[in-house]
Amino acid sequence: MDNTNKEFLDTLTNGFTLYKYNITQDQIDKLVLFNTLVMETNEHTNLTSIKDGAESAKKHFLDSLNPPAMELVKKAKSVIDVGSGAGFPGIPLAIVNSNVKFTLIDTRKKRCEFMEHAKDQLKLYNVSVIWKRAEELGRDESYRDRFDIACARALAATPTLLEYLVPFVKVGGYTMLYKGKSLTDELNQAKNAINILGVDDFKISPYTIFDESSQFNMVYAEKIRPTPTKFPRKVGMPTKRPL
Repeated sequence: MDNTNKEFLDTLTNGFTLYKYNITQDQIDKLVLFNTLVMETNEHTNLTSIKDGAESAKKHFLDSLNPPAMELVKKAKSVIDVGSGAGFPGIPLAIVNSNVKFTLIDTRKKRCEFMEHAKDQLKLYNVSVIWKRAEELGRDESYRDRFDIACARALAATPTLLEYLVPFVKVGGYTMLYKGKSLTDELNQAKNAINILGVDDFKISPYTIFDESSQFNMVYAEKIRPTPTKFPRKVGMPTKRPL
């Protein structure tokens, strides 16, 4: 095992100990292999700016698998990860929640090709990958109102994210946003989107990652009524004119 992988494994397992997780050896092996695939592919395809093993374990894996997220996901049967990019948080969540079905979508073909390759290498039979925009897929009856959870990590501001995510969620399901510490202004700006799209008020669960001093937040909201059929709006509108 090279130094990068050793740093990754040591940081990951120490983080799981602090989280008080019981992760199997097979799951650990798959997480290590996934990190290796990310790092190898990153040499020729831009997947991440992180190249250090310990940082990858913290910023990608332990963040994706933070306790508030795991608490929600373990109760779900289906999750859609919007803007999954290199497969975060969807693939780590899928590795440790094999009974949950995950759909990963992204607008970039090369990243979707990488996720397909990773899915095959890891033998993740609970994962499907779709190359499409959320604004388009959210209008498809095969995906609209179908998921227990729709999540996104580091993708866009909250009002825009809600328009991407909420149409996918069934009533009684949740949107789940990975966010940093500064939330007040962003959540205030999202109040209109909450009312229009049919979700309840936000709940916020703070967490820290391993030995990092920064506080992060899982922001989630229950869908309490159907989303009006005109949402999501056409491609680009949620970003250009947030609700």
